[in-house]
Amino acid sequence: MAITYDRDDRRRRILVMITVAATIDDLLALIDRQADEQTWAYSMLYDFRASTFAPTMQEIDRLLDRVQRASRRHGARGPVALVTADLISFGVGRMYSTRSELAGLRVRVFENMTDAERWLEEQDRNGSL
Repeated sequence: MAITYDRDDRRRRILVMITVAATIDDLLALIDRQADEQTWAYSMLYDFRASTFAPTMQEIDRLLDRVQRASRRHGARGPVALVTADLISFGVGRMYSTRSELAGLRVRVFENMTDAERWLEEQDRNGSL
């Protein structure tokens, strides 16, 4: 598994870079790690540009279920930005972000890091949905 998890406590942000085909279990473990480290309110920036991961709807449901269970234990999750490099991954990311928003989570998908970081900074400043 080639996943980099870089936690910046000063900025209250976690950068996750996925450079190979991740699995659903990899992503579930990342969710658990964030909760276990008591950084649930930190913003998350997932960089999927070098990955071919495209979860199924069932896997998206598993991810959302895990996030919702952790949110019940740890409070509101910080904003999450997903950066993808191709249209298929972008579409899957949009499905995840739409379903997340319906569950009251702040998740957006982007085509580049600059826009994702700008959105996260805005979310960090105002904390709005």
